[in-house]
Amino acid sequence: MTTVAMEEYELMKDSKYRMYVAAVDKALKNFEYTSEWADLISALGKLNKVLLSYTKFPVIPRRIKISKRLAQCMHPALPSGVHLKALETYDIIFRCMGTNRLACELFIYSAGLFPLMGHAAMNIRPTLLTIYETHFVPLRDRLRPALSGFLSGILPGLDTGSDHFDRTNLLLENVCEGVEPSYFYTCIWQCVANNSPVRLPAISYVLTHYSRKLLMEDQLYLMGHDIGLMVSGLCAAVQDSSVLVQRSALDLLMVCFPMQNKQLLYADMVRLVTAALSTILRRDMSLNRRLYSWLLEQEANNLPLVQIEGELDQTLIPHHHSVAYDLLNDALKLILKKCSTELPIDIKPYRLLTSLFDKPQIGPVILDSILYDVFRTLYLSCLHQQKHKSSSVRCVSFNGDLTSLKNDENVLNKQFVTKNCQELVKNANLLFNTLQSYYIWSYIEKLYDESLTNIKNYKYRDRCQVNEIGSGAPHILEICILTDFLLDIIPIESYAESTSNILPNLFKKIISTLRINITEFNQHEITQSLQLCTKILTKIQPVSLTQLIKAEVEQENDSLVHETFEKSLESSLILENGKIGNEEQKTLEKKQV
Repeated sequence: MTTVAMEEYELMKDSKYRMYVAAVDKALKNFEYTSEWADLISALGKLNKVLLSYTKFPVIPRRIKISKRLAQCMHPALPSGVHLKALETYDIIFRCMGTNRLACELFIYSAGLFPLMGHAAMNIRPTLLTIYETHFVPLRDRLRPALSGFLSGILPGLDTGSDHFDRTNLLLENVCEGVEPSYFYTCIWQCVANNSPVRLPAISYVLTHYSRKLLMEDQLYLMGHDIGLMVSGLCAAVQDSSVLVQRSALDLLMVCFPMQNKQLLYADMVRLVTAALSTILRRDMSLNRRLYSWLLEQEANNLPLVQIEGELDQTLIPHHHSVAYDLLNDALKLILKKCSTELPIDIKPYRLLTSLFDKPQIGPVILDSILYDVFRTLYLSCLHQQKHKSSSVRCVSFNGDLTSLKNDENVLNKQFVTKNCQELVKNANLLFNTLQSYYIWSYIEKLYDESLTNIKNYKYRDRCQVNEIGSGAPHILEICILTDFLLDIIPIESYAESTSNILPNLFKKIISTLRINITEFNQHEITQSLQLCTKILTKIQPVSLTQLIKAEVEQENDSLVHETFEKSLESSLILENGKIGNEEQKTLEKKQV
């Protein structure tokens, strides 16, 4: 038996305590006959009278049942008069118990008391704060087991400009001092991560208590004991549905964790940037201003738009921005990798990239390092969709023949893309339209040229497939597959210069590279490159090439008909000769007879 149970067992030997138990049972019986809120106030008054008559006993009898009745009386639908009467009961119980016993039995009474602040009327809050100040602050570090719930109950009352803001803020400061700051802020971040309604006041409290006169190194207690938990809380805050929460979270990131901070690991910063980029999709100017100020750390200079080769003068990029661009690249690759396997297809990353490419301080810098992963994402998203559809069809129509399940699942079907991925292709083209018409094809030329430089470093040169996002620059076979795919989904006809200049340049680049470096290529790379050149030619001269193919087909058909006619003629001659021979043989037999 526990100490409290033993103590209660000993008290039961006292006749006055047994009378106390009987009186409490009788008072609790009144709650069973309540039909309206006035009956609850009456029942609480009778219970309070009993408790006040036996204040010399620190052990409250039937405390579990009492706590349940009090929690019921804290229901948001009940009027403030019931709440006030129930708070009076709590105060009597806590005064009877004392601090030491309250620390042991806090879990019994906290379920009804902690949620009250969020929906309490203004005349209730002073009484509730008095109970916390009188009975909970003296607990100091013994409040730790219930601290997360306590903060979730108190933080809703931390409304800036409200009558009780200063008093609530002082209460939290006193609790922080009692439980030790690092543990206090650990619980703050736990509330931010898991409890959406308290995110705004919690982040505001952290911002208020961050001193800009000191370095973050001197205020590490604000991060708590678990940095991963803090990062999770900030990620949840910048992705919250409330714009006010997102603003506060971005303000905190700008002030406490700039791009050059030394407190967070690179992986943690990538997580934060990945989560923060989602704010762009809200198209809110206040959020965008905060996000770009955090990423760039200052008002950026006017930078030129995308050049012909997609290169930006590196002297115009501040050196301290290089970390931000690396983080941005890795964050975008994570977003693209995630969306490439989602069903249904997620088009948000393409809208996000459209906004980023329009930003002159960001788009030209990250474009070349992220564009080939955008191509991969497009291809892999369509391929994943195709695999999902074909697997469901095969499962439905499976007839027991295992050979029917064999399929080349890594080859993307053009007809499938046209029929099932229209929305994805539409948003991808909106993204590509932010670039100049020649840029994608000149970028492919550059990729093809660079892949030749690193051709001997590729481990699997014969693997004819698209690699996963973030796996580095593509090799020659992958470039051929992606270019073939782009030729199908990008409407070349919409570009006036495409067929007259851009695609011929691409064709010339591939052919000349093949001719000059033919010894460096293997059989598969030569074959795929030539097939790609054929595909480009169909886009440059679709009519002429189609007619040529048609003529070749007709010629083949004519020769096939001619051969068939000759064979049928020969067979008919053989049959006729056979008939003549048979007739002559019959004639000879008749003569002999």
